[in-house]
Amino acid sequence: MTAKEKKRERMTDWTVNAAVAGVFAAIAALVLVNLEMKLRADAAEREIDAMRREAEDKPTKSWPTAEDRNAEAKAEYEAEEAETRRILQGIGPSKTEAETDAPKPDECKGPTKCATSADPWTVAVVSQTLWREARGESLAGIEAVASVIVNRARERGTDAATECLRKRQFSCWNNARPRIGEKHAGAKWRHCVSVAERVAREEFRPTLKANHYYAHAKCYPRWAKKLRRVRTIGAHRFGDL
Repeated sequence: MTAKEKKRERMTDWTVNAAVAGVFAAIAALVLVNLEMKLRADAAEREIDAMRREAEDKPTKSWPTAEDRNAEAKAEYEAEEAETRRILQGIGPSKTEAETDAPKPDECKGPTKCATSADPWTVAVVSQTLWREARGESLAGIEAVASVIVNRARERGTDAATECLRKRQFSCWNNARPRIGEKHAGAKWRHCVSVAERVAREEFRPTLKANHYYAHAKCYPRWAKKLRRVRTIGAHRFGDL
């Protein structure tokens, strides 16, 4: 074998060895990549399992009902009213609502009976709702809104304050909640309070059979076409669903 042939043979062997080494290197790289992907998948699966177990152990969040919102707002209102009475009466314990509203012993004597006292919480919530929803309407329009409140309370077996504060039912409570104990001036406000007191004493008779209404000049809700016994009073269109 000549020197040239020996040199060619060595070059061939080197090329073959280099190719084999490259193949092994490629195989090793693929193995490492697959191993890394498997490790990442296992880690992600463990993390998902941990999150699932945590979610199962964590108590389910319950959204507040209309009754819960009513109770919460009522507690805030009573606390504010109690603080106001304390300031007006001076430092010291203030009288409770029962002591303040209780009739005197001689008031119930005679042929006439004592009138049922109006729940101050219901009066405050309903009067504020009527004022915010219908202060630009006539007295009949205010009483029509009150009729919707009373009809809903009777249909659902609740009370007027709960229906006023039910989520996304009356637009005046949707965003910035008005101060429930806020007072206003004028004949319209006095009429709102008067109607609210009758509602609280269950003496208010609805002027129409409606449980929904909307401002027909501003919107047309999707349920409006299903209304029965439709009647328009001022800027509001009333009906029954």
